Amino acid sequence: MSENITILAVEDNEADRKLLSHALKQNGYKGKFLTAGSANEAYRLMVQRIDESLPLPNLVLLDLGLPDETGMEMLQKLKSEKGLQQMKVVVFSGSKSTKNMSKAKELGAEWYFVKPDNPSDLRYIAQELVNISER
Repeated sequence: MSENITILAVEDNEADRKLLSHALKQNGYKGKFLTAGSANEAYRLMVQRIDESLPLPNLVLLDLGLPDETGMEMLQKLKSEKGLQQMKVVVFSGSKSTKNMSKAKELGAEWYFVKPDNPSDLRYIAQELVNISER
């Protein structure tokens, strides 16, 4: 089923993007995995997909510490922009702040995952991402 799913990771750390891609593949994810290193790059990618009549991502995996705007700002825009509201957004951040977790849920995030210290723990998160994207 996951071959029909598209996940967009908005993450400025290239190593984290590669780890996510690898963990998803290890968990049987066969869909598209798109990446953007900034909010602006993610917006351009979405506009391009709309212009080319391609489906928007089913799931946006969003880091909070982006170089051009905060992940919270991007989350708020995604959830308030007509045509983008249907995309599921999962925050994937190094922040363990309960304030950030509450704010993300308040703004419409499906889930909030804290980046694990041990990359092998990413397997659980990757499986949950596949489950969320297939709902």
